[in-house]
Amino acid sequence: MGVLCDYRGNIWSASSDGLFICDPDAPGFRSALPEEINMPASVIRDMGDGRLLAGRMLDICIIDLDKYYAGNPDYYNIIGQSNGYEGVDCQDNGIVRDAQGMWWILTTDKLIRFDPDRLRKNEHPPITHITLVEAPGDSNRWNTILDSTLFYNTDNQVSIRGRQNSVRMTYTGISTKNPEGVTYQYRMIGLDNSWSQRTAEHTVTFTDLRPGNYTFEVRSFNSDDVMSDHPDALMINVVPTLLQTVLARIFFSLVILGLLVLGIWRVRAKVTEQKIAAARQQAESYRLQLNAVIKQFDPHFTFNAVTSVGSLIMKGEKERAYQYFIKLSNLLRSILTDTSTLLKPLEQELEFVSRYCELQKLRFGNRFDYTIDVAPGVSLKSPVPKMIIQSFTENAIKHGLENKKGIGVIEIRLRNTGRGTEVIVRDNGIGRAAASRMHTEGAGMGLKNLASIIDTINRANSEKITFTFTDLHENGVPSGTEVRVFLPSDYSFILAEDTIAPENK
Repeated sequence: MGVLCDYRGNIWSASSDGLFICDPDAPGFRSALPEEINMPASVIRDMGDGRLLAGRMLDICIIDLDKYYAGNPDYYNIIGQSNGYEGVDCQDNGIVRDAQGMWWILTTDKLIRFDPDRLRKNEHPPITHITLVEAPGDSNRWNTILDSTLFYNTDNQVSIRGRQNSVRMTYTGISTKNPEGVTYQYRMIGLDNSWSQRTAEHTVTFTDLRPGNYTFEVRSFNSDDVMSDHPDALMINVVPTLLQTVLARIFFSLVILGLLVLGIWRVRAKVTEQKIAAARQQAESYRLQLNAVIKQFDPHFTFNAVTSVGSLIMKGEKERAYQYFIKLSNLLRSILTDTSTLLKPLEQELEFVSRYCELQKLRFGNRFDYTIDVAPGVSLKSPVPKMIIQSFTENAIKHGLENKKGIGVIEIRLRNTGRGTEVIVRDNGIGRAAASRMHTEGAGMGLKNLASIIDTINRANSEKITFTFTDLHENGVPSGTEVRVFLPSDYSFILAEDTIAPENK
């Protein structure tokens, strides 16, 4: 019979694909045995004691239903030739039970009587023994270094050289009942202390063993999963070669380290020389560009400022004329002295801008005013490129306020953004578009020079000095220009390092 219903109402089926079970409330058969051992079956019978008996091609299989439904992995017991079963190809409906409770199994060539009550678990653990140890020899052949096949050789230690860093062990587990069902576990202490998966293989190979001491252990299990009392052990000493000794390793490590340090030092020295040469060239270029900006300082502004001072003298305002003349002389002195200095502290740049604006107020009269607002947290000691704020201020006055009707105002604000200092120069002039149409003298040259200077020193920094222009409008009408300049806090002036005035270093 190939189909039956067990005491829980589930249906079992014996087929050419193996044993399967089906829950009527959830149709669909699933494998009743692990896939690797679910061989074709021809008949399945209920033994009446909570067990099922299935006849297969080369063996019979007993399934304990209580263990199966409890999830116990040893719910099945396969009885084959190693257990004394000699039948081949159990026939369809070939299992019957007689009046005395004995089971009869019909196979292709035999009629076998089976008494399940005589089945007993083999409680005798197998004896485990390492029989052969081999190491690589010449011509990729394995040489025997320990042979204990006859059990009288009880040596449990071998040594191999560092170059022979592979070893192969052969072992056996002796169980007189069902010897083919013996399985093994092994481990190499010192390499991996965990036991391997169960295997029926009698040989294992370890490769690339580092010099040191290891212990190989193997244990066996009989067909009823009874484990050997003690694993058999073999101590393995991998002897290092001369090059593998600690002293040799230290020596070669020091040599390699020394060569590495020497190489790095030479490379860094070469790179440093190249950087210094490049820095000098770039610093010289920076000086030339900045001097060009300084030389382009508006001569008309100087002439007009001197004329205005003379006008005040002629009007009899000698004290006022004297104050402005002092301001002009201080401004010219800061421009003409120490022209090699490329950087200055932020507070000196702001003082220069203030003097410049005061003189512009003299020229414009009551048509011009300015404010400088420094927020808390801004470092006035930090170095900045010379004239970086003055250039944008001059540009705003010359192109934004020169042709404005009414009072012109310049607002200069500084604040700390956390990443650096932001400088905002805002004017209420005629706007960039109108200034461009009027073709004001020298429009854009000063800013082009400044942009070239900033680009030169930006190349040595990951954080860059940046500036942006924004056209301001009021009710759709141009109402001025705003410039935002960002000065990073971690900016490095490497290119200009040797040109900073001594008092600012």
